[in-house]
Amino acid sequence: MNKREEEFAEFLINQNKSFSFEPLRFQLKNTKYTPDFYCPEDDTFYEVVGSRQAIHANKIKILEFKKKYPDLKFELVKPNGKKYSMKKQEAELMPRIVLIRLPNVLYDRLHILKKREHDKSISAIIRESIVNYLNKRKGDN
Repeated sequence: MNKREEEFAEFLINQNKSFSFEPLRFQLKNTKYTPDFYCPEDDTFYEVVGSRQAIHANKIKILEFKKKYPDLKFELVKPNGKKYSMKKQEAELMPRIVLIRLPNVLYDRLHILKKREHDKSISAIIRESIVNYLNKRKGDN
């Protein structure tokens, strides 16, 4: 257990939560992944964030884990227990598509969708639409 993991373990102890350290190893495409902690009280796996370089080196593995096991609760956390977001890293793995300027009709349509799906951002709606379009194209081939 490294220093950051020890700090998070101390955080869990102070929260009166039981935990297992590196409880399971999950098979991914070409590798295996072992989350740092599992807490039975909240039925969640935790990965303690180290340096930015370490996150960068493991982001594909973490994102693949989240994709392959979507029903498992998983959190990236800092040693103090605060959540760490990988939205930027997830966006980096999306297909590179540049929108110069949205036509007004499309812009209006996105805002209608945004109102209907109020919990999603416009960028998430665009991303979802692009993924659906690309998946449909794969199916047509």
